[in-house]
Amino acid sequence: MIDTMYIFWELEKTQFKDIRKKISSFTKLHIDKNDKNSIVTYKFAHCGFQEIRLRANKLFHYWAIEIHLRPKLLVDSGNYINVTHSYELEEVRKRFNCVIQKYLQLDLPDFLYWKAKRIDYAIDLLVDQNSIPIYMFLFKKGNIPKIMLYHDTSLKYFDSTTNVYLKSKNITINWYDRYSTLEEKQEKTKKKYSNIKEAKNLLRFEIQCNNLKIDEIDEYSDFSNNSLFYLLNVELCQKKIEYYYDLIVGPGKYYTLNKAIEIIDSSIICQRKRMLLRRILESIARTGSVWKAKEEFINNQKSLKHADKEFSKRLNQIRKLNINPVTIPNQYKIEELENIQEKIKGYFLKGKYRKAFREPSYSK
Repeated sequence: MIDTMYIFWELEKTQFKDIRKKISSFTKLHIDKNDKNSIVTYKFAHCGFQEIRLRANKLFHYWAIEIHLRPKLLVDSGNYINVTHSYELEEVRKRFNCVIQKYLQLDLPDFLYWKAKRIDYAIDLLVDQNSIPIYMFLFKKGNIPKIMLYHDTSLKYFDSTTNVYLKSKNITINWYDRYSTLEEKQEKTKKKYSNIKEAKNLLRFEIQCNNLKIDEIDEYSDFSNNSLFYLLNVELCQKKIEYYYDLIVGPGKYYTLNKAIEIIDSSIICQRKRMLLRRILESIARTGSVWKAKEEFINNQKSLKHADKEFSKRLNQIRKLNINPVTIPNQYKIEELENIQEKIKGYFLKGKYRKAFREPSYSK
């Protein structure tokens, strides 16, 4: 459900000085050359506190403590492979409070009151290791929004064979081969992952959300709309992951072009409709992606608005035949490949992934 999060708590100036003094008694705080308004320590990274940062902006009279947290390490030491599941969050909360309030002796609120600058919602699906590169290839040929497709960061990583990395202002999509990614990181950083083999056959779906807020909250609640109490929510995680998968990939089994056309010919009685659907499939296969075929289709029509709707209509007609409009190139030597949409839905149906928080026993 969660990979990492970047959380913060705003402070008074006197409180900021007191916290800086207490943390300095445990470890040295370093000036960040790339962030001159903050001092940082990485001393507690081994237990999930990837960084603890104290931020002071005198011009705006702003003081805060910020933590880049990998919650899994709080409940499962050394586990860099798996996500933190919802049933583990209550224990994460207890251990976070213990480190902050008892070990560091900081007068700060319960974990659930902290606010989030960024949360990475994530799930791992079991997929055959040899199939993961094929999925990566096919996903990139899906219906990618222009705002993500032409972002500089998206373009930088677009040719990667191990991930789909798409960025916009507040959302980053990162779908990737967990094992290959850790192997690459291990080679670059010389950091050894003792349980790296456990990452084999894991396909990670991660949606990184910045400036996330809940629109509807209880008016009598003590929690703000960007507090962890609201944001560490399995339904919200499911909504984000399913929305972007449906938007870019959508339903329908993957087939080769010939097999997909064969299914259309045997399923559609109307000759005109058959030809229209065949042309859409052939256009996607020829241009290399749904988004390129869509651009070509729209440019060849008189009415742009009508053309957009018409293209979407034909895509939906193809999907209703359980065919994904992106087809498998002959180079992979397979005729069909399952759509993992049902695996995503199945993940969230499992009882152990339900939210498990109890209300704080004291107020902030």
